[in-house]
Amino acid sequence: MVQFLSDPPQTSAPPAFLLDRYRIIDMAGEGGYAPVYHAYDTRLKRHVAIKCIELSDSEVARIHLQTIEERVKGENSVGGFGGLGDNDVDGDCRDYADYADYGVYGDDGASEDLEGELPHNGRTFSFDDENVRDVIPGLEEAQTAAQLIDSHIVTVFDCVLSSSTAYIIMEYIEGKTLTAVLEELGDEIDLDVIAEVFESVSHALEVAHDGDVLHLDIKPDNVIITKSGVVKVTDFGLATLMDASGLGFTGGGTIGYMPLEQMRLQPLDVRTDEWALASLTYEMMVGENPFLADDLAGAERVIENAELLLPSLCFDDMNPELDDVIFEALNPEPDGRFSSIKEFAQALAPYLGDAKKGKRELAAVVKRGGENEDGEDAYEAASPRERLPLVDRVGYAGGVVIGRAIAAVSSALLAAVAGVNIHLQEASAFGLASDFTPLFWAIVIAFALAAILRPHLGALAGFSAFAIAVAMNGGIVCGAVLLVATVVWWWFLGRHESAAAVSALMQPLGGAVGCAAFAPLASGCFLPVKQALGNTAFCLIVAVTFASMGSGVLTGWGMPEHFIMHLGALDRYLLFVLGLPETWVIAASWLAAAALFSACCVRGTRTFDILGGLAGAACVIAGVIICCAMMPFGASLIGMTPTALVVVGAVIPGIAAIVAACLDIPDAYRSNYLSKSHTW
Repeated sequence: MVQFLSDPPQTSAPPAFLLDRYRIIDMAGEGGYAPVYHAYDTRLKRHVAIKCIELSDSEVARIHLQTIEERVKGENSVGGFGGLGDNDVDGDCRDYADYADYGVYGDDGASEDLEGELPHNGRTFSFDDENVRDVIPGLEEAQTAAQLIDSHIVTVFDCVLSSSTAYIIMEYIEGKTLTAVLEELGDEIDLDVIAEVFESVSHALEVAHDGDVLHLDIKPDNVIITKSGVVKVTDFGLATLMDASGLGFTGGGTIGYMPLEQMRLQPLDVRTDEWALASLTYEMMVGENPFLADDLAGAERVIENAELLLPSLCFDDMNPELDDVIFEALNPEPDGRFSSIKEFAQALAPYLGDAKKGKRELAAVVKRGGENEDGEDAYEAASPRERLPLVDRVGYAGGVVIGRAIAAVSSALLAAVAGVNIHLQEASAFGLASDFTPLFWAIVIAFALAAILRPHLGALAGFSAFAIAVAMNGGIVCGAVLLVATVVWWWFLGRHESAAAVSALMQPLGGAVGCAAFAPLASGCFLPVKQALGNTAFCLIVAVTFASMGSGVLTGWGMPEHFIMHLGALDRYLLFVLGLPETWVIAASWLAAAALFSACCVRGTRTFDILGGLAGAACVIAGVIICCAMMPFGASLIGMTPTALVVVGAVIPGIAAIVAACLDIPDAYRSNYLSKSHTW
């Protein structure tokens, strides 16, 4: 790829999320004419830089055609390419745009879904096929470069191909490009700074060359200085892959920093990187790059006929032998240069300054300023902590802590309700709480600890104890149904997914204050549709059981008024609650809320998360409003709970669902946390 420094990069609004894993924070720059994003890896909890290399339309067409040719050769030993003659598929004379009619291009010439009908027996081949990946130029080279590990090389974590874009996931560096540093230093640059930059870049190249990797695009924009003054080289192994974007030819490079053999598509070796390093070093010493040109022809003429300023004249009392070293590395002919970067570095080292002092100077330059006036500093960003969304600041560990805390409190509440209503002695006022107080608190604490260790264990113990207490107070049918439902729910859902356990435990906890609707909305937020419906159905059974204690409504069981069960009346209350039309309206609204919220969150975007939150909130609020409309004006809902409180009890969970969606909590959990163990 040839880059002309005068060409302005094209920018576009960054996406919100990449590859279902990386949350975009902002645009970090246009490195190498490919957009570079500062992103947050929500799976490994680290900041990364992502370079997005879009393959050109002609490259996509070439890959389609080459892949099909390879398949045809494997399928047919005779007969050519499905009716096309050899002249149609061989050589450089093919015009890939001619295949627009076969689905590679849309009407506007832009590549579409990269999956269309190509002329081979009506078959369709996808760009994402493994065979297609094998013919993408530079991808293997980039993957090899990703294995380079050194303190002066920007680490490449991964190379991912998706549709027509290659994503290079790299270490995120807070600092400045050498371009920005040189502009800021101007004539104040000294041999100490040059020494640190040269030694670091040459060392990085030596490491790469030892690993059989050429850089082929050494330039100030690809040299990054961190806030501690460490010099790092980026974009190793990407030059050939960048060519596939259609901006140049195999060999890569940037005019002003590539030698003649690179421009002429001749064989390249370590001396190609040596010339680029010499050009960069000359620019640091003299203050300008004499090899810049408007096109390749001009660049060749400049290199062949350059009248170069002697670098030794730019520094007091400098030995003229410095010029011989620099000019030997800049020799237009590879055979006239040093045989390796190491040899070049050893020859130049005696004429440079103190690298340690240079590192301190570089650190001071990076720390004292932000972006340059034109905003060209691609790697200087605001504090990651400030830019990081709240959901990522809390992180997986924080989410686990919050979930376990909710589970612990709710499990302890269930243990307390059960303990107060289990009477081992006649005429006991508060059951175990008054008869065996130490045992009561030991049980409550044990249930809470179980929920902290494993939320599903706390849920199983809490709901089972509550069901037993109901049965011991005359609610034989009610308690038996709940106990069976608890075991079935735990076996098929609760023990496999901690989010299901926590969501179910929100019913008794939220219901204590009239906000039981938290349960179906949480189920929809965190669980797939079928699981969300199953979890909500179990929550409805729990809610009906609590309503049978005296409140009569599913939205809240009225603690502390109905903390004590009415002996022998639970099954009668159960029939009463099930006979109310309001019960079925609330049940329908909860199921609809869970299903809609979950279905929208499946899309994995903030927009659909918010739509799901709005739909879920609308369902639970509409449910209580319909119930209120069914009662005479001014009457209390079902004659037991004030109407306004019931509505508020639905509005609060609804608002919470919308806020959670706006914070990307459903997307974060489903995209990342579900890749881990489903039980905490």
